Amino acid sequence: MRIWPELTVVFALSLLVRVVCVAAVFPAGYFLKYPALVDEIRGGLSERAMDGSFLYIAFHWLCRTIFGPDLVWARGVQIVLGSLNAALLSLIGARLFGRRAGLLSGCFAGIYSGFIVYDNVFEPETVLMLLTLGWITCMVPGRPALTGGARTAAAGLLFGLAVVTRPTVVLALPFAAAHIWRTGRRGGPLGTFLIAGALPIAALLAYNWKACGRPTLITMSPGQVFYEGNNPNARGVLSAYPLVLKEQEMQYLRRSDYAHPLYRQIARSSLGPGASLLQCNDYWLGRALGFVRLYPRAELAILHSKLRFLLSEYEAHDVEQAAATDASTRRLPLLRFGFVAALGIIGAVAALRNENGSRPPYASGIWIPYVLAFCFALANMVFFVSARQRLHVVPYLILFGGVFADRVVCLGCRRELRAVAGYVVLGAALYAVLAISPTAAVELERMRVDSRAAGEAYRSALHSTNVEDKTTHAVDAVVAAPYLYDKFRPAGVRYDALFYARVAERARSRASGDGGDVSLLYNAAIAELIAGDCDAATRDLESVVESGYAVYRYYLAPSSPHHFLALCAERSGRADDALLEYASALAEQPGSAWSLSRRADLLRRLGRTAEAAADLETLDAIHDPATVHLMLGTAAFEAGDWDESASHFRALSVILPDYMKARVFLMASLERAGDPSWRDQLAEIQRFGSTLAYPEASYPR
Repeated sequence: MRIWPELTVVFALSLLVRVVCVAAVFPAGYFLKYPALVDEIRGGLSERAMDGSFLYIAFHWLCRTIFGPDLVWARGVQIVLGSLNAALLSLIGARLFGRRAGLLSGCFAGIYSGFIVYDNVFEPETVLMLLTLGWITCMVPGRPALTGGARTAAAGLLFGLAVVTRPTVVLALPFAAAHIWRTGRRGGPLGTFLIAGALPIAALLAYNWKACGRPTLITMSPGQVFYEGNNPNARGVLSAYPLVLKEQEMQYLRRSDYAHPLYRQIARSSLGPGASLLQCNDYWLGRALGFVRLYPRAELAILHSKLRFLLSEYEAHDVEQAAATDASTRRLPLLRFGFVAALGIIGAVAALRNENGSRPPYASGIWIPYVLAFCFALANMVFFVSARQRLHVVPYLILFGGVFADRVVCLGCRRELRAVAGYVVLGAALYAVLAISPTAAVELERMRVDSRAAGEAYRSALHSTNVEDKTTHAVDAVVAAPYLYDKFRPAGVRYDALFYARVAERARSRASGDGGDVSLLYNAAIAELIAGDCDAATRDLESVVESGYAVYRYYLAPSSPHHFLALCAERSGRADDALLEYASALAEQPGSAWSLSRRADLLRRLGRTAEAAADLETLDAIHDPATVHLMLGTAAFEAGDWDESASHFRALSVILPDYMKARVFLMASLERAGDPSWRDQLAEIQRFGSTLAYPEASYPR
């Protein structure tokens, strides 16, 4: 079967679309994690070398060696590889389902927005897809192809390279081995496949041995990633960091991928400074498993949310450049996930039978797209769903989408219009279902809009020279996203009672003037709580609870309105009501560090030490010590217990010496406790050049 003309058309179409998008649409800039890793590795191998994909680091190293430091060449190579992926999909589709299905699959891949976006982002997805599709091409019989042992060896080598690019590919190994054993009729081909696949893995072992002092296959910190998808703040989509990591983001704006070293720093505060990278990885795995063990129902809810996001059209990007690039493509006639998924699901059912009603032979490799779609979907379910992680399921949906389109075209040529209409209606109905966004997706979009508005107001405040204008913009920033209050507090503004009164008034008028938007009412209630108007905040929060509004604030703030009702009750001297509200908050958000720590601190102050100890034990089982000290220190600070607050923030400063917020609150606690050592903390803050505002008020957590 000579299909070179079709492959050439698909490659040319894909390349043209990508070049046009880069030249005319995509925003400038690069995601610099991997280029920065290459720079670090050039200075000598260390455990930082294990924070990224081994083969993708090698890809950037090679591009740097050949083309120099200009990243436009690496982007160009990646665009060509992405176009080659579309051609390989077309070839695989032609071998499995026929030439027309293959051509349609290739065209779909050429204009699929997700592929185009991540072909322009420096993440391993494009290279991994190329290697995966490469070994599938070797596994699927047909011409043109290698034959015999050469084909099996090529398949094994490409499979091994895919594994060292992203280890989750190894999930497909049992299926690939069983297929080779069954179709090869002897053990020889399987041995060839395994030996060839072991070569790149041996290189990875040697690389890791030199980087961390021991041979290991553990790379890209799977324990940390598992924690990010399975903890009290996780909702199945994107990575839910510990708050202490996210709050240091502004301090590390010039440092790519700051989170991995901080994860190890926190783990070593418990394990000891000599803890290995593997021990740090196991530490975070243990935190996640502790949450799963203590809150199995909450974990089931997270799994349900992962499944919803896995099948939803909503694109949750975990790379900011990808989000900006995706937004810039919205006005282009490109395919989106919902369309591809709807066609792919129906096509997967249709592909189980040939057009004449017979079953495809097993030896044809028909099982491969089903198994790989399952394996990559399983990886999303184990860790977390994002547009980038989900991208690896898409090639197989596109293959089946080609089957769907091929069947519709075939029926149309035979003038079976009723059957064509049935396929179209079924596809449209399924697309309509997939287009329904999960509640958390709606809230993520709301948070994105709010934070953008707060950021714009904050930048306006920074550029204002008039104090009144600066204060007005600062008020707008707090009202837009009060859960980002600590992040958007420009210097030069007096955070006094008048400022807080303006915050509450602006938030209330905005909530009432926008059709009674419950989300705005919730923001208004938090702003009123910041302003100290607990009665107004309580009324608005009770209205939010009565409305049934599902709040989601990711890992930036508590998601339950009951937590803030508890704060209102606590500040009004109603301790029993506060404990009831904390219990309700923990029922809505099991294991929440905010609610557990606040309740533990309140119980301690009430003298109920046994109950407080139980909450502290739960905190230690599922949260890291830095988070625990941050939460308990903040609770003690707001309660006016300066000695307790100082002890927690001092411990936090030892764990994370560069965490300026901890030092600012430690300084304030020591000063209010009458301890003259607060001046030492002030000197440290000034040495780091921190511009954090004095914590006369902070976001209530």
